[in-house]
Amino acid sequence: MLFGWRQNRQLYIAAVLVLGALFAVSGCDKLKKGEPAKFEPGQEWLQHMRDGIKEHVSDADRASQLLALVDQFENDLEALDQTVQQYYRKIYTVDADYNATATDFRTVFDAFKRERLVFRKRFLDQRFKMAALTTPEEWEQLADIKKGDAVFLNWQRMPGER
Repeated sequence: MLFGWRQNRQLYIAAVLVLGALFAVSGCDKLKKGEPAKFEPGQEWLQHMRDGIKEHVSDADRASQLLALVDQFENDLEALDQTVQQYYRKIYTVDADYNATATDFRTVFDAFKRERLVFRKRFLDQRFKMAALTTPEEWEQLADIKKGDAVFLNWQRMPGER
């Protein structure tokens, strides 16, 4: 044997430590790069609305009321996202139960439907409050109706996505 364990024990130990350190450093670096960004529902739309309000609404009082409504939208979007994730977990739990009945699934779906309707009403109320605080010209600029932008498309995520 060219390199015997007993003769070069310190060399082997040093090589193992160096390789271990290299793997650890490269592995940690990959974890940092591979971690998904924190999910922030509707951020693009919310920022678009904030910028549009600052740019197109000249009355400071109305602008501050509109910005408060956008902040409320943000809070509600986050709450809705948490609610959806909670119901995903409930559905997974029911699905994992071998003895679950159709009624068990319906119970979870019905509860989610009721909560979804509460959120939908809240979003619509806020939308109409925003429209009432703007002129038709300001609203057209804020809503980008002519561009066909969908308000909530960018806040949806798939189950298990962080």
